[in-house]
Amino acid sequence: MSDHTIGGQAEALRLSADAVPLTYANALCDTIEVLRDHLAAILGTNDEIVSEAHRIAETAADIVRALATLRAKIENAGNYHHGSAGAHRPTNIPNPTARPQTLDRPYDRLPKPLISKPQPLPAEVTDDPATWPGRIEDSGTTDEQRFSADEASVAKRLAQTGRNIVRRLPTSDRRTADATVNGHAVEFKTLQQKDGKIPTRKTVKKMLRNSQKNGGQSSDVIIDARRTGLTQDDAVSGLKAFVNAPGNESKLTRVRIWGKNFDFNWRRGS
Repeated sequence: MSDHTIGGQAEALRLSADAVPLTYANALCDTIEVLRDHLAAILGTNDEIVSEAHRIAETAADIVRALATLRAKIENAGNYHHGSAGAHRPTNIPNPTARPQTLDRPYDRLPKPLISKPQPLPAEVTDDPATWPGRIEDSGTTDEQRFSADEASVAKRLAQTGRNIVRRLPTSDRRTADATVNGHAVEFKTLQQKDGKIPTRKTVKKMLRNSQKNGGQSSDVIIDARRTGLTQDDAVSGLKAFVNAPGNESKLTRVRIWGKNFDFNWRRGS
């Protein structure tokens, strides 16, 4: 088989990978989840209709995973053929992705997150609070007044990495944020890797949704995923899925997600 023919196959495979409707499947999955949650709020989580909506949502999630696997396999096949073809590049390959232009969605109109590698602490910053540029004010004497272990871990990193004053907010009958950081309310969330299952975009979306229920705890959320295998792609996709869900466009002003190998910082902007 000639290089030109192999190159043509590589290009056709690349276009075929682009044709896998993963974006549309993700959007459909998000819409079904929103519908399920809406029905649950009306009928209760144990209602038969809600259970059916949940089964459909799970099926949609399975389809998304299957499509993602299919796309990866097509891309791998295309990369193999492209490597075999040398520098040849075919022209006039039919584009199977031709379809109506994707509708503008809320996330697409907003600033994109900044993602970087976690910065190591300066040598002079240790576990001793006296060496921190910031400080934690948590003088509670009961469990209701003190930071939990997970919250304390988030507060510690904030105090170690900047001139942040982190104060624990007392609990109340209404939903409130966990703390203030330099006087601004911030909600702390921690992702767990239960039974070895790595958190996904759905996990991130669900955590953001829970933080905003019933009026919300704060529009500024920190998700600590340092002890999990959450990827930065799933962090982005989870935020995107939440923002694009009906009624969510204006709920969040800032989201920070700390992964094992990345720092994710998103601000809505003005």
